[in-house]
Amino acid sequence: IKHLYLQGVRALLKYQPSYFADFTELTIERLLQCSKDPSYEIVHTAERALENLVTALDPERCLSILLPYLRRSEEAEVVLSVVRTLQRFVSRVPSPTLLKSLPEIMPTLVGCFSSPNVDMRKSVVFALVEAYFVLGDSLMPHLAGLNAAQLKLITIYVERQQKARGP
Repeated sequence: IKHLYLQGVRALLKYQPSYFADFTELTIERLLQCSKDPSYEIVHTAERALENLVTALDPERCLSILLPYLRRSEEAEVVLSVVRTLQRFVSRVPSPTLLKSLPEIMPTLVGCFSSPNVDMRKSVVFALVEAYFVLGDSLMPHLAGLNAAQLKLITIYVERQQKARGP
């Protein structure tokens, strides 16, 4: 039943996102709580619903709501869902807002880059690559906490994305 409920919420967020504009904080909180569920279907559907929400509503507001959840390092599942969500919508965040938010974002992302969870590390790389396309070289000083191999990995993925996106 929970999965069907989430599918309905996901569809509403895709086709009628304005219904959620006054309840963005509550909706994000409830969807992130689903990331603790042991069922992959629940977690996946909740993350897709979050993706629908952040791509339809104001990206600056969504970022400000998600940032406190990013700092909850004791809840690894929630942090993973937030990183995956950031990866999906960071390209919509205006560069001055993203640059101003980096001091809050980067400590967690740098820490998560060393996570034993491969999905976490992969999501961090993709989120940083997307952030690079918003900020360009302005991101580089904020990557000082990464080691040479991690920086090389990000560089490789940035180059791949540049080729994929074309000139």
